[in-house]
Amino acid sequence: MKGLTQHRYISKNDSGKDYYVGDIHGSWGDMYDLLEDRDFDFEHDRLFATGDLIDQGMDSPGALRLLEESWFFSVLGGRELMLLEGQHDEQVRAHHLGNGGEWSYGLHPNKLAGYIRLIQEHMPLAITIDTGWGLVGVIHAEAPETWSCLTSNELSKEQWQACCSGSKDYRLAKEGRGRLVPGIDMLVSGSVGCDQLMRGPNQCWIDTYERSGFYILTTEELIKGVIKVN
Repeated sequence: MKGLTQHRYISKNDSGKDYYVGDIHGSWGDMYDLLEDRDFDFEHDRLFATGDLIDQGMDSPGALRLLEESWFFSVLGGRELMLLEGQHDEQVRAHHLGNGGEWSYGLHPNKLAGYIRLIQEHMPLAITIDTGWGLVGVIHAEAPETWSCLTSNELSKEQWQACCSGSKDYRLAKEGRGRLVPGIDMLVSGSVGCDQLMRGPNQCWIDTYERSGFYILTTEELIKGVIKVN
């Protein structure tokens, strides 16, 4: 996809902890409160988000400005992809406008262009993080057939769309038929709006904010078990 990064590798954090959070949807203030409850160290810790930083909540621009912080990382979500595609596709633009994207269309063109640059520069389709617990991947929705596809092949537009909005993996996991995604030890996703954390063989969906509050997990909690914070 033009102007976007397909995959980013992030090396091990030797000075602090890594945390993971689901879709923020403009509600970054609530997220900050939980980070403080968890004694998040803004100098040494890192937070990885599953995308959909924007739409629905109170402050989408503020959520996008998190991308300028050295401790914050996020993959591309379906909402960000809609915003980008809506700049040149009237049908996508109309759909976005009717589904929480109205905040973006009243912006001064220079402001909007700045937010688009932030998305393009800081929100890859997928992230791989080296941790003391193995390799942790972050992707918004559905994983490709193998994690190595992200680094060895240029994905098609349809594959990008699935990674940003697909729900097949989630549905299978909910039915007890989840698949093991080859090439990654643990995979974190958002997108689907869970009542509570949902796990597959090596995948965890954490988009719980609108239904039961945020989960903010360390890598150890993600791998071994979770502590609910809401």
